[in-house]
Order: sequence, then structure tokens, then C-alpha cells
Amino acid sequence: MGITKSEILLAELNTFFQRANPKNIFSSIYAYYRTYENYKDVLLNIVRGKYPFQAKLRDGRAVNISNHIMAYFYTVYFTKLHIIRLDDNILEFVFNNRDVIFYEWNKGDVESSFAFHDYDFLDVTNKIVVDIGGSIADTAIYFALKGAKKVIVFEPFPKIFNIAQRNIKVNRLEDKIVLVNAGCGYDGEVRIREDVESNAGTPLIDFAGTPLIDFGEGVKIPVYNLNTIVSKFNIERGSVLKVDCEGCEYDLIRNANKETLNRFEKIQIEYHYGYKELVSILKENGFKIKITIPRYTPRGMIIGYIYAWR
Repeated sequence: MGITKSEILLAELNTFFQRANPKNIFSSIYAYYRTYENYKDVLLNIVRGKYPFQAKLRDGRAVNISNHIMAYFYTVYFTKLHIIRLDDNILEFVFNNRDVIFYEWNKGDVESSFAFHDYDFLDVTNKIVVDIGGSIADTAIYFALKGAKKVIVFEPFPKIFNIAQRNIKVNRLEDKIVLVNAGCGYDGEVRIREDVESNAGTPLIDFAGTPLIDFGEGVKIPVYNLNTIVSKFNIERGSVLKVDCEGCEYDLIRNANKETLNRFEKIQIEYHYGYKELVSILKENGFKIKITIPRYTPRGMIIGYIYAWR
């Protein structure tokens, strides 16, 4: 992927200081205080690994906590959104004065869009949005509810694709979202078993950054490069591109020609193996660039966001 030693060092230092920062530790504890009346008991049960247990929210509701993930997500959605329901399978909350429902929410990254507003850089109003790395359709639904004219979303793993399809339907957004069972990066195809339960952390490439080795069985899934996507789906000028595909971003941008990139007014990419190569290509094609400082993950990824605009 062309990742440099300086990118790795910067990511490791940034990650270390974030974890060691007393402000971040205090903020985490304060989030539990704001969410739960019995926050001390909640934190104690988490430390002891004592599940399930009952917690009491600040609005008086009693909720069952089955694991530390659910305990954390209540602190996110209770403080940042009006949460209606949260259990092991269903998340329901209010966004822009309407109910939003996600099945199997913990296989996606709903909080990044709806709670933390990670994609607010992208003005999607009356725009066509190409969403590479659709997961459970969390960002696609977010873009549709933010006023996108059309969202064309790509998800290669059949099991996750089916969850995305269900989420789009339950939120009555079939007229706004085109869901495509395909991977992205290059033109070709792969075979993926239908029982593979990918999630937001499962790449179409392996950890070394090479193309996914074909399963050799299962569903035949097409893979498109960005030139093909623009042509096949009639992407107009002034469109928006969002990319979060756990490593396919390098092939996607490398293989894109100038005319293809000219179709996009704004691009937001979550990079996973460093940013320098992607930034260089985008600058050569007339984009202004801003990046977030990379973070280092236990899986060896160097991640952050690239924001590109004209």
C-alpha cells in the first residue's frame, strides 16, 4: 500500500496520547454518569464482567444490559440521540423528527454517522451519493435522510447485504437507495460464501493489503472499479463519493481516471493503510485536501479520514 515509516510512527504516537489523555478517560466516565442513574453499579458490573444486569437510565427507564458493548452504546445514543429501543438485535431512535430502525446494528457503525456526525463534511442535499462499503446501510440511510437525491451503495458480503436490504426496507427508503451486491476497487469477481458474517471490520483485502483470495465456493460477486461504477450507474458531475471499504480505497483511487474523478465534487475516504499515496493522486486531479491524524489499530491498520473537495 506504500505506507511509510513516518505514517506508522505518527499513528502510534497519536494512539498512545489519545489513550493516555486524562481528559478522554474523564469523558468516558462522565458519559456513564450522564446516561445511568446507577452509573457506579454499571461501571462495577462492567469491570467484573457480570452480565446480564439491569441499569436505570436518567429518564427513569430500566434497561437490561447484556454485554459491555450495549452498556457503551447506551451512553452514545442516550446522550446524543433520542433512543427508543436498544437490544441485541434492534436499535431504534429519532433522527430529523422520524423514527429510524436498524436490525443487527452491532454489525455496522451506526454511531459514526448519526451520533458523531463523521460525514457532515459531505453536503449531500439533492446530490447523487456513491457509497463504497455499505455495510448494513447505515451511512446510506443517513445520506438519504440528509436529503440526498439518490444513494448508490455497494456491499460485497451477501449476509451483510441482506441485512442492509432489510434496513432500507424497514425505513421505507427503497426509492432513494440503490443497493448493489458488489465489491469495489478493480474490475473482476470473487466467490464469497453466504454464511460468512462480515462486519464493518472485515475487508475485501487481507491484512497485508493484497486482493481477497477467492473462497472458491459460494456466491459469485462482481467487483467494479470506479470508472465502471460511474459509467454503469450514470453518475453525474457534482456527485459525492464516500469510501470506507477496509483497504479497497487504494485500488479504487489508483484505477480511477481523471474524467471519473471529475464527476465528484466532494470525496471522503476512510484510509486504512496510510494516506500519502491517496492524497498525492487526489491532488494531481485538482482536489484540495485535509486529513485527520492517523490512528494505529491492533490489526495493524493506520486509519483516519481524507477530506477532498474542489
